[in-house]
Amino acid sequence: MSFIPLITALFARLLIRDRRFTLVEVVGLLVGLAGVVLVVRPTPAEITTGNVSRLLILVAATSNALGGVLVQRFDPPESTPVLLACATLSGGIALHFVSLFVIRESYANVSVTVPGVLSVAYLALLVGVGGYMIFFTLLRRVGAFEVSLVNYVQPIVAAVVGWLVLREGLNPLSVVGFVVIVAGFALVKRDHLRPYFQ
Repeated sequence: MSFIPLITALFARLLIRDRRFTLVEVVGLLVGLAGVVLVVRPTPAEITTGNVSRLLILVAATSNALGGVLVQRFDPPESTPVLLACATLSGGIALHFVSLFVIRESYANVSVTVPGVLSVAYLALLVGVGGYMIFFTLLRRVGAFEVSLVNYVQPIVAAVVGWLVLREGLNPLSVVGFVVIVAGFALVKRDHLRPYFQ
């Protein structure tokens, strides 16, 4: 998912006429991605494994990037809740199609439990509706590329929450990765950050 800023930048360059990226911004994107690699540290075996789930995640990242750029490019007149409803409906249909026909999941194996229902409700309402309301609102205010940069923060949050809540180890290399991600972000957003350091 940390490829989303790079993919978004590519789509924005192709589809939004007045959006150009400086060399420093491109370097910042690559530095941020390098920081993510330091946090996640994927092994060559994990990268080359022919697992369909990895391909589907890359397709989801590409769809996220393209969708954001298209909303910015065509600026539909619909309100944020209407955009959210359309995105949720089309996304839900696509997910059910993939789960039934590509992954071949069976609903017969699903067990309904209270923690499971609460988890789905949390994901649907707080993360889904709340998160995407914020996403579409920011998309209209600052643009697809700027919104996509949040994907560089996700590995930091995941590592810190895993350390605090699940008592997972926090590798010193991950901390270096955090610093590298912040450096990449600072390169991309240097014009916005400059007034705070003058």
